[in-house]
Amino acid sequence: MKTYYQASGWVKFYEEDIYEEGCLPHTGGIIDGNEVFKAEHLGALMDTLLGFTGADATDIDMDACDEAGRLDISVMEDENGFKATSKQIEAWKAGEIRLWDCIYSFQVERITSERLNLREGVYA
Repeated sequence: MKTYYQASGWVKFYEEDIYEEGCLPHTGGIIDGNEVFKAEHLGALMDTLLGFTGADATDIDMDACDEAGRLDISVMEDENGFKATSKQIEAWKAGEIRLWDCIYSFQVERITSERLNLREGVYA
C-alpha cells in the first residue's frame, strides 16, 4: 500500500489590516483555487504549502479551529498579493502603506491506496 498526504483546493480569507487598529470591517474577501498538492510526508506537504503562500513555518496552524486536518497559514500581503517584506512591514507600521492579513486554509488528508502490480495482475 502507498500512503501520501494531499490538500485539494484552498480558500484564502483576507482583510485590510491597520497597524495598532487591526482589521478593517468590510475590506475583506474570499478567493479560492483548485490546485491539488501531494507529498509522501506531511512535512514535505507543509513545505509545499508554505512555498505556495510565501509564508514561514511559524505561520502554520494545524487542526485550526479544532477541525481535524484543517491547516491554516497566516501571512501579511501587499496590494499585489505577495508576502510583505520586512521593509514593507516597517512602512506599514509607520502608516505609509496598506497591507492585508491573509489566511490560506487547506484540508489535509492522509491517503492510502493500493497499487496494481501490472506484471502479476494483483494489488500490492
